Amino acid sequence: MKKIKIIFLFVVLGSIILFYFNSCNVLENKTRSGSTLILDSILDSNAEKTVIDSDVCIYNEDTDSCTVKEDLASATVRNVPLNPDAETSYYGDVIIKKYRVSFTRHDGKNKEGVDVPYTFVEDINVSVKINGQTTFSFVIVPVRAKIEPPLIRLVGGGNESVIQTTAHVTFYAEDMAGHQMEIEGNIDVYFADWADEE
Repeated sequence: MKKIKIIFLFVVLGSIILFYFNSCNVLENKTRSGSTLILDSILDSNAEKTVIDSDVCIYNEDTDSCTVKEDLASATVRNVPLNPDAETSYYGDVIIKKYRVSFTRHDGKNKEGVDVPYTFVEDINVSVKINGQTTFSFVIVPVRAKIEPPLIRLVGGGNESVIQTTAHVTFYAEDMAGHQMEIEGNIDVYFADWADEE
């Protein structure tokens, strides 16, 4: 009789554990926050195109030299509660505090400073309220990347005419209760000394 009770106890405990693991959202296991960020899109600075044509040199006839400008991208982010039935509060609001950008080439050549620009991290301060959405701009190609190899070699149409890359962007955030979270997205960036508009 005692053996039957022990077996019954193990069966009950096993059922409870199985139910617990099956009922947990995978996303909930990765964060202690009550909210999560969803990256709806990364587009060009006008929030229109899914690729950025990055010009490494804007020719200035007056000075017979290049003007170099950073490239911006536009991100749209939503903040949703992990449990839609739970009561939401200020603690579910999220601040995006920094982001990281790295590049990979479509031809597989990926040495930083030789084949692709260096990875960089920048600070940012973007608030996304719980059940809210925001669109914001951020630097996807800094000026310094255009005055270093490999991009500087594209000026004037060097050995390579176009470097086709994918920019991998990771946003790092924190909710008002101090819980950390991150989201990732990609956008194609094509580098060249594009023809300047007249």
